[in-house]
Amino acid sequence: SPSTLHLVDSVASGAAGTISMITVKFDNAPPGGVFPLANVTVTGPNGNAITITGMTLVANSSGLLFDLTFAAQTAPGYYKLHVGPVSGANNIGVFDSSLYLAPK
Repeated sequence: SPSTLHLVDSVASGAAGTISMITVKFDNAPPGGVFPLANVTVTGPNGNAITITGMTLVANSSGLLFDLTFAAQTAPGYYKLHVGPVSGANNIGVFDSSLYLAPK
């Protein structure tokens, strides 16, 4: 059976006073350099779902880092990232993190 991949870190970034990308890091590279976005959610400070518009493998990261992009958000507070579980060809364990955007 396929081994389970685990996310080990997440970092938010964006222009000053915004968040528009979360970079996630896996413990091992997902097969084929992709993982399904169907089990990935980003929620804003007000509980609103944020649509992920892109996923890009970060160059020279040994297949471990992916950038998840979405429309720039400006509301200060905690953004929640939830991943998994994913089963099938790529088993991915559950990962939750909170990323803080400070008030301007």
